[in-house]
Amino acid sequence: MEAEDQRRNKANGRQRMCKGLVSGLSAERKTGSTKWLMKVSQQLIDGEWPIEQSVSFDGSAFPIHYQDSATEVFLSSVERNGKLRSLRMNNVSLGMRLLPLFQRALVVNQELSSLELCNVKIVEAPLPESFFTIAGIKELSITRCNIKQDVATSVGQCIRSGRMKKLRLLNLNLEKECADGIMDAIPHGSLSHIELRDTRIDASIVAQMLQGLSKNQHLETLYLDHCGIDDQHVHALSAILAFPSSSLKTLSLKMNDLNGDCIRKLRTNGLQHNQMLSNLILSYNPIGDDGASQLSDFLISNTALKSLSMIECDIWEEGCRDFIAKLPKIKNLKQLIVDSEWECHDALLLEAMSQNFTLNQLWTTHSAMLMKRDPRWQQIGLLLRLNAAKRRILVESGVPHAAWPTVLAQSKDDASSLFHLLTHHPSVIH
Repeated sequence: MEAEDQRRNKANGRQRMCKGLVSGLSAERKTGSTKWLMKVSQQLIDGEWPIEQSVSFDGSAFPIHYQDSATEVFLSSVERNGKLRSLRMNNVSLGMRLLPLFQRALVVNQELSSLELCNVKIVEAPLPESFFTIAGIKELSITRCNIKQDVATSVGQCIRSGRMKKLRLLNLNLEKECADGIMDAIPHGSLSHIELRDTRIDASIVAQMLQGLSKNQHLETLYLDHCGIDDQHVHALSAILAFPSSSLKTLSLKMNDLNGDCIRKLRTNGLQHNQMLSNLILSYNPIGDDGASQLSDFLISNTALKSLSMIECDIWEEGCRDFIAKLPKIKNLKQLIVDSEWECHDALLLEAMSQNFTLNQLWTTHSAMLMKRDPRWQQIGLLLRLNAAKRRILVESGVPHAAWPTVLAQSKDDASSLFHLLTHHPSVIH
C-alpha cells in the first residue's frame, strides 16, 4: 500500500507540474501555437486524446527562446498520457534536460508503435544505446536529422532485436560509420518495410546491405529512391528477387542510374524468377528504349506484376511503339504510369487497348485532361473503365450467368461501360 501511495503521489505531482507548465505558458505568451499546446496537453493529461490518432509537435511554431519550454510541456503531457500509439516530433533540440524526459515518455507509452523524427537534434548528451529498443518502436521514420554514431547504434540495436518492422530514412547524409551501424543491422532484423529516399550513403555500404537481404523472408516493401543505385547493385537486387521464399511485393528504384543493360540483367537474373513482386517503380532512370523492350517482353510471361511506373526514363518513339504493340499480349498488368511521349502514339495505343482486357489505369502527363477533351483518348478511357468492369468476360466462353451481377455492379456508376457490356451481351437482360 505504501508503495502504491508513493506511485500515486508521484503521478499526481507530475500532473500538477504539467498543468503548471501549461499555465505558465499561457501567462507568458498567448499565441495560436500556445493555445494549441494548452488544448492538446490538457487532452493528453486528462486521457481525452483519441488513442488511434497520431499526435504531432512542431518546435518551429514557437519562438526560439521558448522552444525548450514548449517541448517540455508537450513531452510531460505525453508521459502523463501513457496510451499513445503514434508520435511525431518536428524541429526540436533534445539536450541533457529534455532527452531523459523524451525517453520516459516513450517507455511509459507501452502501446507506442510508430515514431517519426523530423529535423530533431540530439545535443549535449549521447543517446543511450538501448533508447529505441526499450521504447519498443515498431515503425521508425527519420527525416532531415543529423544522425551521429550514438543514434545509428541505437537504431541498429532496435533493428537487431527483431521488434522493428518498418524503417524510413529520408533526406539524410549518413557518414560511413553511422551508415555501417544501421546497414549492418538490417539483414539481421525482421524488417518488412525499408525506405531509403534522398539519403546519401556510400554505394558499397548499400551493396553490402542488399547482399545481406538476399535471403530475407520478411521484406515486403523496398524503396531505394535517389540513393545512387547503378550497375554495381544489380546483382544483389537480382538475388533478392530470385530468392525462392522472397516476400517482396513493392520495389522502388526511382531517380537512380539504371540503364537498359541494368534492366536486362535484372530481368534475366531476378525478375523472371519472381512471382511475388506486384509493384515496380523505375521512374527517372535512363533505361531507354532497350530497357522498355526488356520490361514488355518480361510482362508477356509474368503473372504477378500489376503496376509499372516509367516516368522520364528516356523512352522515345521506338521504345513506346514497341511496348504499345505488345500490350495485347500482356495479360496481367493493371496500372501503367508513363510520360507525355506516349501521348504522341494515341492511335496505336487505342488499337492495342481494344485487344487488352486487363489494363485499367493508364497515366501520362496529360491523360486526365485528354480523356475529357480528346475523342481518341475518350475511347481509350472507356476501354480502361470497361477493363475495370471485367470486360474480359465478353470474350471468354462458358461464363455462367451467375457471375454477371458482380460484373454489372462494378460498372453501375459508369453509364458508358454499362451500356457497352449490355450491348455486347444482351442475353443478360432476358
